[in-house]
Amino acid sequence: MPIIKDKYGAKGDSPRSSIVRDLNKSDNLTNTSGDVLNITGLNTQQKQAQATRANRIASGIPVSQEEALQEIVVNSGTGLDLLKNITSYKLAQTTPAQICELAIGETLLDIVVSHFHTSATQSRVSIYWSIRPIGDLEFSDLTDQPGVINTTVGGELNRIFTHTFNSETQFSIGDIIKSFSKLNTKIHLIAVAQIIGSEITVIKS
Repeated sequence: MPIIKDKYGAKGDSPRSSIVRDLNKSDNLTNTSGDVLNITGLNTQQKQAQATRANRIASGIPVSQEEALQEIVVNSGTGLDLLKNITSYKLAQTTPAQICELAIGETLLDIVVSHFHTSATQSRVSIYWSIRPIGDLEFSDLTDQPGVINTTVGGELNRIFTHTFNSETQFSIGDIIKSFSKLNTKIHLIAVAQIIGSEITVIKS
């Protein structure tokens, strides 16, 4: 009968972290740097991902942006499903774009506007809401005051926010849109930027 070797035992502790071995024994684990990890309510796969990432950070190994987002969500206690409600948009110059459809009962948690331009040029960014989707609307005079929508056909636009951003700046309007919570009608958020380089991140629950 062939001898079955323990591939982990033969190589010592490094290939298989003690954190991974003890995932099901505690709701709080400690990584190699001594940081306590709260894994209450996570399934085995999520616990393994949490432990692996913590050890990578402790060892100085870079993590991806997606892993960083997952870490934020797990630590917030809201669950990985929130990742499905984080979206981002790169705005084209003077071209309105629908950045969010807020369904009945949904809540806007935050909108973050960030601007970077290679020539350090400022950009005016405006955000509006409407009960009509962008496909039902027609816009004109977009270059008269770039970054602002003045004329609309097919439905009414209501401005939430307008601001001129310097390059390499960002702003959160969570306090401004906190009233957009569990509405009884679907609304659409539409944004426009003066020049390229402006990006918007929308977080819903």
